[in-house]
Amino acid sequence: MTVLSTYAGMAGDDSVGGQWAASYDQAAQLAVSTSSKLATACGQTRDLIAIGAYNHEVAEVTADHRDLPPPTQPQLFPDPCLAETVPSAAGGGIPEPFGWSFIKDLVGWTWPNGHQDQLNSAQTAWHTAAADFRTIAGEEQQAVDLLNNQQSPEIEISVQTCSDRKDDFNALADACQTIGDACGNYAHYLDEAHHKILDELKEFAIETAAWEVGFAILAPITGSLSEWVGNSALAGRVAMKARRVATIIADLAGKVAKIVTDAVAPLIERMKPLLERIRKWVESAKAKLPRPGGKPPVPRTGPATTAAERDEMIRQLEQEGVKFDPDKIVQIGRDADGKVIFLEEGNKRAGLQHILSHSGDFANKGVPEGDIPELVMRAVTEGEKVGVSGRDRPIYQIMHNGTMLKIAVTVGSNGFIVGANPVS
Repeated sequence: MTVLSTYAGMAGDDSVGGQWAASYDQAAQLAVSTSSKLATACGQTRDLIAIGAYNHEVAEVTADHRDLPPPTQPQLFPDPCLAETVPSAAGGGIPEPFGWSFIKDLVGWTWPNGHQDQLNSAQTAWHTAAADFRTIAGEEQQAVDLLNNQQSPEIEISVQTCSDRKDDFNALADACQTIGDACGNYAHYLDEAHHKILDELKEFAIETAAWEVGFAILAPITGSLSEWVGNSALAGRVAMKARRVATIIADLAGKVAKIVTDAVAPLIERMKPLLERIRKWVESAKAKLPRPGGKPPVPRTGPATTAAERDEMIRQLEQEGVKFDPDKIVQIGRDADGKVIFLEEGNKRAGLQHILSHSGDFANKGVPEGDIPELVMRAVTEGEKVGVSGRDRPIYQIMHNGTMLKIAVTVGSNGFIVGANPVS
């Protein structure tokens, strides 16, 4: 993350760099979020194994009639708090070279101002991460061997969980390798284009200087005719150089499009289900783990995923005396504090109908109307609070289809979602 933060804007802000950065940003965000969730999953796996061993030890001590002291409770690790927001690769790049101003109006493209040195450094960082993840995956067999030495009904599940984490780390390593390759390939093509353009500009500068000297010598003889001929010849040369440079940049754009189409876009589609699967596993494991201090397990956060969860949350609303119509609830879930949050069909002033009045804003963020109810519920129950809109309206950050979105949501004191809309 340090390298990626240092080299924010490495792709530049021209159209070619922007095309590459748009796909890179999405892939990088998915990879970093997956890495963060995997770190949490590994800690939870360790804690679940430790708790299982402790429970067996308690059972053995209890069954022993020698009045043995109780075993020491295992120390559970807190979930790591890792960065999940990747700085964009789009932004200001290197300045225009000398001579670009002479042809820029005729080229039809902006100067490709990405920074190849920074892109190469990013490539190294991603490839290093890939190697590290493969090393971690290789440690799985040692853990499995230790588990297989034990006899317990839970061992098979524990071994399968370790195997799943190994597969996840290898998949993440492959993703980081691909992202690094995309950085390196773009850096290579960009470097080629820069050298070709600079050669054209250098040649143009030399020719221009030679013409200036030549026509200056002829001026006393031919008068204004030499100036007219010189200017016409120079204009023609400028147009020719502009066409050559335009061809170079168009070729670069084609190569970048191929990187996106052949490598990055397919990677994004592979990463989305991987992240979602790990996220759901983490949430499920969280419900099985006790809180620090021996408190009961934390209720699972997020939208209800089963009819049983939905019914249990509805019963909690009834016990709390909340007024609602169960037949009109379109989404229900629980936030990190254990509070039940619900979204009803509502009307034009509150609820889903009111939220759908912003469907155009959601669509502009890549969220179809059918995804809005669940996205809003996930934002409130699983998202990270990153700010406030207006006086006191919380803004939540949540991943949706590989894109990090910010959603402002109004929730009543009874847990009813009044309104929501995406913000920049």
